[in-house]
Amino acid sequence: MSHESRKNYSVRIETKMTTKTLAKWEVVALLILLYSFKILGLVPYKFEVFTKPTYNWKFTPCRLSRLYNLVLGCALFVSGVLGNLTIGHWFEWRPKNPFDMHIFMIRLYLRCFAAIFTLVVFFFKVDDLIMLTHKVIEIKEMSLRVSKKASKSVKTALCKCIQLYIFFNGLWILIRFPLNIVEAQGLIVECSYFYSMNIINGIFMQYTFFLIFLKSELQNLNDTMMEISQVHVAQLIRLNEKKKKKEKLSLIFELHATLFNFSRDLSCFYALTILIDISTTFVTLILQTYILLHDNQELTWYDGAGLLGLTRNILFELILISIPLSLTVNVTDCIDEIGNALTTYVMIVMQWRKYAIPTTDRSSKH
Repeated sequence: MSHESRKNYSVRIETKMTTKTLAKWEVVALLILLYSFKILGLVPYKFEVFTKPTYNWKFTPCRLSRLYNLVLGCALFVSGVLGNLTIGHWFEWRPKNPFDMHIFMIRLYLRCFAAIFTLVVFFFKVDDLIMLTHKVIEIKEMSLRVSKKASKSVKTALCKCIQLYIFFNGLWILIRFPLNIVEAQGLIVECSYFYSMNIINGIFMQYTFFLIFLKSELQNLNDTMMEISQVHVAQLIRLNEKKKKKEKLSLIFELHATLFNFSRDLSCFYALTILIDISTTFVTLILQTYILLHDNQELTWYDGAGLLGLTRNILFELILISIPLSLTVNVTDCIDEIGNALTTYVMIVMQWRKYAIPTTDRSSKH
């Protein structure tokens, strides 16, 4: 037996001894810990931190985002479960219909778990979010080369999203403002609910920011194309001395293709979380509407879960759903319109080339 084979044999014996000494749950826990570190980005590819002691580990934006999502998800889960257990204990001595109590608990759990699910999804998709942000910068640079009017699209989109975020939080605080002592006692649950609502509002605001930016860029692109008449397009292709304008026209086509790909990546990135959040909001909306219609004779305007509170909740859920849905439809229509306009311009250019090039050949023969 050679020296290398003896060495490998001794390594196998050592690994067998270590796996025997370790219990099964310890091995599973170790693998889960290593895999979670790998997902979090704390351990590089092939676990080089164990093989290379001189490896310099540092935080990156991706790792910071994942760590933030992990901590926030754990905090939300703990506060949500403790809060819901507290509210369940609190309901025991209240003269409340058990069916209404179950609906109330389902609504709270749905909101918290939807927020946790959103955090888990974003935990795995941080790289894609950073890629979308880089694409925004790339689109901005391209649109500035096409038209100088497109210099404020990011700023306006950001300002609108900040205003919407403040509006949503202000509206939520107004809705959840305790009207009596009984509502004030449920502030522990309201804190966890506020965390979950802020996460979902934050996801909606991210999506809204990208949509408003996309819409403004499409509008600027449409205005730029309207400035170029049909005859002017033909002149851009025909005359060699107008190379800058020819480059501008090619930039318009390139910018439209980039915006179309960006909208597709955006829909792929947010589809799962937006669908989960909107479906959760729909469920809470249906539950609250059912309470409003089922117990409309027993409820008073200033009871703990009275008509005023239910009406405020229903209005808030409707506003929360309507904004991203209406923006998505609006942006899709804009992309289709500009795509049709670009197709028309391509047809014009192709028709012009078909009839213009033979005439230039005849003139050169004379």
